[in-house]
Amino acid sequence: MDPQNVTFGKVLREKRVSRGLTQKGLAELAHVDDSYISQLERDYKFPSARTIESLAQALGVEVAELLAMYFPPGEARGPTTFVGREAECRAFEECLAGPEAVLVLAGGPGQGKTALINERFLPRCREGRVPYIYFDLRRLPTYRSFLKDLRDTFASRKGGYRAFDEIFEQCESIERRMRSRFQDPFSLQVSSAPPQAPREAETELTYAEKYIYREAERLLTEELLAGWRTTLSPGAPKAVIFLDDYDAVGATVGFWIGWFLERVAEAGVLGDKLLVVIASPASRQPTFPVAEEKVRAVVLEPFTPGEVEAYVHERGLTLTDDDWQLLASLQGDVRALTLWGDYFEAAGNYGRNRLGRAEETLRRLDEEIATYAGEAVLRRGALLHLRTRRLLGHLTRLQGRLAEAAEYYGSAAALAETLEDRRPADLGYLYLDLGHVSRHRGRWEEAVDYYHRAGEEFASCGERLGAGITHSSLGTAFRLQAKFARAKQEYRQAAAALEALAAQEAGGREARRWLASSLSNHAITVRLEAENLWRAGDSAGAEKALARAKALCREALEVSDDAAETAVAENRLALCLAAEARARAEEGASGPAGDLLAEATQLHKRALAAFEDLGDQYRVAQVLADLGVAASQQGLFHDAILHFKNSLALFQQMGSRYHASKVLVDLGLLSEGGEQLSYFAEALATARGHNDESLAEIAAAVREALVTGGAARARRFFEEQVAAEAKLAEYFPVS
Repeated sequence: MDPQNVTFGKVLREKRVSRGLTQKGLAELAHVDDSYISQLERDYKFPSARTIESLAQALGVEVAELLAMYFPPGEARGPTTFVGREAECRAFEECLAGPEAVLVLAGGPGQGKTALINERFLPRCREGRVPYIYFDLRRLPTYRSFLKDLRDTFASRKGGYRAFDEIFEQCESIERRMRSRFQDPFSLQVSSAPPQAPREAETELTYAEKYIYREAERLLTEELLAGWRTTLSPGAPKAVIFLDDYDAVGATVGFWIGWFLERVAEAGVLGDKLLVVIASPASRQPTFPVAEEKVRAVVLEPFTPGEVEAYVHERGLTLTDDDWQLLASLQGDVRALTLWGDYFEAAGNYGRNRLGRAEETLRRLDEEIATYAGEAVLRRGALLHLRTRRLLGHLTRLQGRLAEAAEYYGSAAALAETLEDRRPADLGYLYLDLGHVSRHRGRWEEAVDYYHRAGEEFASCGERLGAGITHSSLGTAFRLQAKFARAKQEYRQAAAALEALAAQEAGGREARRWLASSLSNHAITVRLEAENLWRAGDSAGAEKALARAKALCREALEVSDDAAETAVAENRLALCLAAEARARAEEGASGPAGDLLAEATQLHKRALAAFEDLGDQYRVAQVLADLGVAASQQGLFHDAILHFKNSLALFQQMGSRYHASKVLVDLGLLSEGGEQLSYFAEALATARGHNDESLAEIAAAVREALVTGGAARARRFFEEQVAAEAKLAEYFPVS
């Protein structure tokens, strides 16, 4: 089993088959319905914890064996954000063991100071049971919390620090009063220097308030020293204070740190009891009132090309030549390299259909990039933000969250407009994405507008592949509006553009994939025309059109070397055969019709297996609906209902309202009485939640099914729906 495409359903099926159990046999042992086992194995549903335990017991395996795909070996380790740095780690170890009191990690923004502390120094303290406290001074909410965290971490005497607690409450009341006037909690000037002129709309601390803060600092310092003297033996590990982003603090913390270190030095416990690790840009190395030999500075440099390669290898990233060029442009910037590494990891998970894991990484990445907004410290940050947002658009679109996808694509397009190295091709593909989302939402004119804008961008830079994709997308938009002449014209233009590229060595595979897609989409248009001709009584014209549609599908199969597009073409060829079978059945040729349906069913099943292997749930749902139609044509109503229900479950899971409403109509057509009306009512409600165009289309299908059925109750049902829905009344006025 391919580890990249392992799912719970595939593992369950493998375990069941290996033990010689049928679905019904496993269902009986696990006390569930056999149709539920079928849905689990096809990954249409996911079981509860209790059901997983029942299944494991029935199969005679541990629960962990059924859930192994969620805990693949080697993936528990977090991403490594740096490699090497052995000299810096040695310096930290020497400071822990030796007399040094202060270790300064100097280096420009983005060189990995925070990563080094979090991924090497803090784990070292935890492993060695070294008491420590870590301050991210850029995110510390208040100065009072800074003092409180120090007290809470290094408290060593039960009932101690009473004096500090009393003064601490007074600090809290001061901060409550000052909060409305000071955005920066570290801007409070509490030193004995003359007060600076207050800024507009601000009031300076009074002398008494400054005294309270100074007294809190003094009491805390003395009680910390007393605690260290009494509890830390000469051989005990040092206590470590990590001050990250030291340049972010104002005079308040800066003043206290200097004074604190001076007082600790006077007490004679600096080298033995305490280590302060400070991360600061090289241009602003802090100075301390301690002996120079007590301070050790280590300067972090950007990664070398060799270290970049080691980093990529350590994270197990698979990169293209373009990706490597992009990483080279980062010039060894550790922060940028870390964030780009997160993006490439998420893109890899997306490609392997690990959508939840990919989305989790991308959302965290999106938030982290936003923290650097307006700063020039993140190399290629705008491009990274663009790609992150576009991939989030792909993820949300794939899951049917179309409004969210449109928002991500729109923000990515806005970023593409602002890039210094603006590339029209990138913007063109984003307009294509926006067009696809608009099309799926039923906003045809909006989709066509985006496609035209994409075409303009591609034309401006000579991007022929993008131009071919644009024509193919326009064809689909026009086809969905039943503008078949326009659709066929666009598909022919797409084929002409893509055929020229398909024979080329560079980029030919992608062109062939899109050429196959365009040909099979063209086939859909011609097939729909054939069905209209049959309804109009033009059998000769319909047969000619259908022959053309089948030829287009076979041409797509010849061109395609992509598994997904091959399956698409096979499924669409099956739809052509099913349409021909309906025509033959109406002519009374039941034998040929049955043969055509049998061939169509085999093609549908082959396509279904391919999409299941690829993990393409959207297309799996579509093929299941097609199988349901084919089964109903053959009179296999039980199979048809099962296919439709499985298709409906997937569409609902993905949030695809339009397709779900169509399947509900199909289920209604196979039902009777109250159950039929229930399906039709749900179909109308689902379509209403999508858009007005979908509601009109589904309502027309429901009306035709009910009115032609002749049942008085059904006609009343539809009239009640129309009376209750103003939009429906526009299309179907009640007489």
